[in-house]
Amino acid sequence: MEECDDARDSSVRSKSLGDESTFGLARQTIAKLLGIGISAPAPDTQAGRDSFIEQALRARLSGPPHGLAGDSSPPAGCCLLDVLLSEQSDLHAIRAIKDFHKGLAASRRSEAERAAAVAIYYATIASALVFHGHKITRHSIGSLAKSFETLVAEPWMPAELSGHFSRAMALCRNQTDGLLPHS
Repeated sequence: MEECDDARDSSVRSKSLGDESTFGLARQTIAKLLGIGISAPAPDTQAGRDSFIEQALRARLSGPPHGLAGDSSPPAGCCLLDVLLSEQSDLHAIRAIKDFHKGLAASRRSEAERAAAVAIYYATIASALVFHGHKITRHSIGSLAKSFETLVAEPWMPAELSGHFSRAMALCRNQTDGLLPHS
């Protein structure tokens, strides 16, 4: 009788945990995150905090782009990093991703999750500047240049995004607020 109860409990648990509990992450990504958690350095050191932020950011970048709907959706299997670094990405999609991560940064309690969301927020702004010549924020060009410079200097920033921020920073330093269209 006890075996039946265990089987029924297991069945109930598997039915109650649907795709929404994984936030759409692939099994490989979940396994990678669980492995990271086991071998992660202590969060009470600066190196530990940097490591947690880098892991949170890489997990987001390797996952699907959130905040998109309809025609703005990228091709199947396209990860967020691909969208951010592609000159083919639609400006509306970039703006939707920006808005999603702006909200995420405001709602996250974890330092790592917030920092990852802020980095992606600024990466979308960089994408709009670099690939479309549009400023999709009310931040001034000077303020954006300083933010990009700060992000480039972060030890947890992946090289791909560092290069992206560097290109956007160079554009900002060669422009004034009036030269880039705001959309």
